[in-house]
Amino acid sequence: MHMNHRRTTTSFIACALACAAVLAPGEATRAGNHVESTWLPVEQFNLRPDTYELKLRRPYDRFGVVRQPMVFLAMSADAATATQPADRPRIEFTCNGRDLPAWDIQPHLTAYVIGIDTLEANDGRAAGQLWITARVSAPRPFALSTLGSPDFLAAPSDFDGPLELLIERLPAGDARTGFEGLSHLIGNRLDAAEAACLSAQHASDERIGRFARRNLRMIRYMKRPQPYALDYATRRNTLMYLQQIGLFALARVEGSNIGPFDGGAADAWHRLSELVERLNSPPETAAKYAWRAGLAAAQARGGAPVEWYVLVVILNEEEVERQRDGRTVRETVRLTTEQVERIYHDWFLVQQFVFGASDGMLLLKTDFVWLKDQSVQKYTTHAGMLYGPADDLFAVRGAYDSVISIRPTGGSAACGPDVGPNGAALTDLGPDRGWEVMLHEWNHQFDWTTIAAESAPGYPVTHDSDGCGIRPIPSMGFGHRSSMRYYMTLANYRKTMIAAPAVPEAYLRRWMVEGPYEVSGTLSPDGMPDKHVLDPFPPAGASPVAPRPVESATPFVDLRHHVGDVRWGVAKASCWVYSPREQVAAMWLGHNDGMAVWVNRQLVHRGVYYATARWEDKNLPDMVMSRARLRRGWNRIEAIVEGWPAPREKGWGFSLRLTSWENREIPGLAFRVTDPAEEERAPEYEPPAAGRYYDWAEASGNYHDSAPRLSDADLQAITGVAGLVARGAIDPADPTRGHVALGVPEAAAGPGYRVLPETWDRQRDTDWTLNNVMDWSREDTAAYAYRNDGRWRALLVLRPEAYRAYLELLNEAPEAKEMFGELRPSQRVLGYLYIPPGSSARTLLVVDAALGDPAGWPVDEEDLLKLPISEGMEILMPPAERPARTETQSGIRE
Repeated sequence: MHMNHRRTTTSFIACALACAAVLAPGEATRAGNHVESTWLPVEQFNLRPDTYELKLRRPYDRFGVVRQPMVFLAMSADAATATQPADRPRIEFTCNGRDLPAWDIQPHLTAYVIGIDTLEANDGRAAGQLWITARVSAPRPFALSTLGSPDFLAAPSDFDGPLELLIERLPAGDARTGFEGLSHLIGNRLDAAEAACLSAQHASDERIGRFARRNLRMIRYMKRPQPYALDYATRRNTLMYLQQIGLFALARVEGSNIGPFDGGAADAWHRLSELVERLNSPPETAAKYAWRAGLAAAQARGGAPVEWYVLVVILNEEEVERQRDGRTVRETVRLTTEQVERIYHDWFLVQQFVFGASDGMLLLKTDFVWLKDQSVQKYTTHAGMLYGPADDLFAVRGAYDSVISIRPTGGSAACGPDVGPNGAALTDLGPDRGWEVMLHEWNHQFDWTTIAAESAPGYPVTHDSDGCGIRPIPSMGFGHRSSMRYYMTLANYRKTMIAAPAVPEAYLRRWMVEGPYEVSGTLSPDGMPDKHVLDPFPPAGASPVAPRPVESATPFVDLRHHVGDVRWGVAKASCWVYSPREQVAAMWLGHNDGMAVWVNRQLVHRGVYYATARWEDKNLPDMVMSRARLRRGWNRIEAIVEGWPAPREKGWGFSLRLTSWENREIPGLAFRVTDPAEEERAPEYEPPAAGRYYDWAEASGNYHDSAPRLSDADLQAITGVAGLVARGAIDPADPTRGHVALGVPEAAAGPGYRVLPETWDRQRDTDWTLNNVMDWSREDTAAYAYRNDGRWRALLVLRPEAYRAYLELLNEAPEAKEMFGELRPSQRVLGYLYIPPGSSARTLLVVDAALGDPAGWPVDEEDLLKLPISEGMEILMPPAERPARTETQSGIRE
């Protein structure tokens, strides 16, 4: 018996190449962008003539074991030289006390299936494993790869054995034809595979059709003209194409051809980082590629990243109380040397992942401090919530954005700076949590900041990042870095920072203040008052209060001191700021209790966050960051500040300062409270207009501000369709599920159109087909077809993970050039949709596209993408030849 088979973490293509160098054209990892169509590589090892008790990991994703049959793949050159079938290499399996059909290894790749019934009855099920005995007879070692496959859920659930045996047992029909195509593809018989898959692509069993169409995409890739050796752009686009359609291992191979450090290489390096993690490489490999992605992006951009200052505090000893023999004793618990070394190692991985996921825009600048015990640094429970170092950990408030406290009995929790030490956010960790938990808890700090700073519309809260990324995601950490990669823009990062030291010269101390005005509000069941900073000002029916100039002796403008007390009320503060040039400034705000801010009539801070926890009812400056776009001339700044009623009435006021992004005073600014001459004033803000095109190359870095948020009225005006609406929500109980839909509520189903769902049941409702509904679990697009000047057009809606692939590789109808001229899809961005929150909201891009008559749309969204081909080579599948769905394959489910 041998238990020590050698496991590796290479991608499947490497596993296949280990079998034979000629195997590459027949590589057999196939997938779609959801787990129901994805082959999941698990592991690979070498087998010698012997008997093995194998404990094999079952296919998995972030959430554990995936309910897929397992497939073994193998080939051996010895089989080609065997004079008799009995002399060929063979594996005989025993599982669950039952002998399974033998597997004769061939000179070409073949597959062996372990069915779902066998897996579910297996003794290793509780451990997420398959326990199986393999008796191997072979002249020399050969490689065996294990994968999960959804295809065999369409086969009898009790089938185990070689794929060829399954084909023999199936009756003639679509299922048999589909599996014949799969067998030919695995064996690298591409012409035969193509013929079988073309026949099965519209099978009455939608699973067989889906798998056949997936295989056709792979066949087209395998039969493409080979790109030029140094055509890096085509190779990068091919990597993106293959990852988007789910051919992960092939994408990994393309990733080995990444060229020089430039913007395109940055995206490729990041995708490579994702791929190696999906294909089971160690986190160090994924982190290395993530770091390269960040470096390439930063070098191409030329600007400095945002620096997030982190202090990692390692407390080496703690005294704890424990029960022994019925009495309480105190014991000292100490970290081991290995634990301390692992802390450094794992935090280094977090730094690399964050830098890469942020496209080189967010750099964690880390200091470490090692403490023997609490005689060196006192610990306390902050705000009755989180245990960590006391405020005297560092002297200057705002010196650090994050404190990561790690101690022998630490937990796994995080809080914002309104709880943490001296203006920093705080994380409390035990010593063995690992890089994923470190990233998870730091991400809690980060998502708090995006909410309080209102810096990133549609950014998922930490527990929603399971619904992010090119699926199926392999880990919690993969989801976190996917949320940072795809749901943040470069400008979002610039606007997201927890803290910065005070700059005394930068506070605006002279204001014209109007008020106070009493407001009438209500309390929620938990006693929290409602908010009024966005209400009409002054409140309806209020007697006017003449504005008065005030000058504050301190950075924080104490409104109770300057304009009087108020039970529950609001006041408006305004001033003018002169800027000698157009620039975007960091605007740091303090507020007690809440505050909204306008710059040149643009609402830049809505007042989502009201002071709470350690900051509640405190007159503190510099609580949250915002931003101000200053135009040349005199810029008007206005703020509405609310003071809450008892028991939250102990303070009322605000602070505002303007600095550079490097937290320095901005030269040339001047301030006044009286109105300047009209001609000296900066122009008022004009929001981006709906109905025009925006170039993604120009808008992508800040599209939430530089492109319009599209309302239903905007969609109706763009299309001319009365009653057109956008609906959808992410399920608050499961962020991987939900839907987005465009349509007219009373419209009937038709080609490319599904009746607009009123609700979405995450257990029951599904959508697989390219139409007006996007199933958040399974799709990256929705398309709404409408007629314009007698021609078919479509609003193409994209989720963030798919932006780049569809904008660069969209395979439009032939009339696109006549309709749009030289404008590419990336130059026809109309704006974005804001999908209301489950736990947190999402934003999705809307593009004007020519997809042709919806009756001819492909069934699968992946077939909207064109396979990248080097310049001068033939494109294999022009739009007119895309596999169109039949009437019975409209994909509409009532």
